[in-house]
Amino acid sequence: MVGTHPIRNVLRIDNVETQPAERITANDEERQHQGFDIQTVFAWPQRDGALDVSSALASDADGPILSIDYASGATISRLNKGLRRRKQKST
Repeated sequence: MVGTHPIRNVLRIDNVETQPAERITANDEERQHQGFDIQTVFAWPQRDGALDVSSALASDADGPILSIDYASGATISRLNKGLRRRKQKST
């Protein structure tokens, strides 16, 4: 994917619980307001060892207009990378 940057070395906190949400929560808004760097990331689902993604291309007489990839089972996560004003800003 063009323009993407993989996220590595993320610390998973196993002693917390999450619930799926349809929208941004008040906690996310408050963290952003307080100056935290919140990043949304996603992971494509896999089925039988291959990515389970549908792709489509829209075009007109002049050529391609839009390319889209869709995965109904993609996992979307919100990463709190720390304060925006921190000294060491790693991706």
